[in-house]
Amino acid sequence: IKTIANSYDAVIVGRGGYSILAGMRNALHVFVHASLEFRVDRLQKYNRISTAQARAEIEESDRRREKYLSTMTKTNWCDARNYHLCIDSEASGFDEAQRIIMDLVEKRKSDLEEEP
Repeated sequence: IKTIANSYDAVIVGRGGYSILAGMRNALHVFVHASLEFRVDRLQKYNRISTAQARAEIEESDRRREKYLSTMTKTNWCDARNYHLCIDSEASGFDEAQRIIMDLVEKRKSDLEEEP
């Protein structure tokens, strides 16, 4: 992950990137979240599965993610202090969330280019 981040413009999804790349000036850590109900409804419709199955899959995925990150990074993956930006995709919608993230990416990129 560090090699990729140091060599390319990249999006690292998950894997504790916020911890691995902590302190890296050109990294931007983003946490996109939504309510369980919103996530269940979206997964249920997208995969055409029952609400109960969608809920079970999301809850299991969250449990695995929490266990992995607490074990590997000794952090809570939902702690907003791990991120530069936390955004509720249910409230913003996906298009607006993308716009907000990209605006911040461009601002940070511009700020870094202006530094001596």
